[in-house]
Amino acid sequence: MLKVKMRQTAKITTSELDSFVDNIKRVKRIEKRSSQYKGIKWDRSRGLWKAEMQINRVYYFIGRFTTEQKAKQALDAFRMTKKVKEKGTSFDKKSNKWCARYNQIHLGSFVTEEEAKRARKEYEESIVRQKNCGVN
Repeated sequence: MLKVKMRQTAKITTSELDSFVDNIKRVKRIEKRSSQYKGIKWDRSRGLWKAEMQINRVYYFIGRFTTEQKAKQALDAFRMTKKVKEKGTSFDKKSNKWCARYNQIHLGSFVTEEEAKRARKEYEESIVRQKNCGVN
C-alpha cells in the first residue's frame, strides 16, 4: 500500500495578504531609490549614493557616499571649483565676473552670480511678454 504524505497549507486571510503585498511594494520602492537632486543617483550594486555630472560633454565622477546629503555636498563643492551653477550663467576667469547668456546673446557681465541669474530671468520674461502681446 502506498502512503501519501499530505502537506498542510496555511490559510491566509485577506488582510494578511494585503499587508504582504504592501511590504513587497515598499521593498521595490526602496530598491528603486531616486534622488531629489540632479546629479545624484542610487548605485544599487554597491548600496551607495553616487554623485556625477557632465560639463561640456565631459563626464565627471565625483564619488560614492553613504547618504544623499553627503553626495549633494560633494557635488556642490565640485560645482564651485568648476564655477558651474545654472544654465545661462557662467564664470569668466579672464574678467573674473559672471556672464549671463540667452542662446547666443550675451546679456552682460556681473559681479555676482545672482545678478547674472536675475538678468537672464528678466530677459526671458521680456521675451515671453513680447510673444504674448504678439510683438516679434
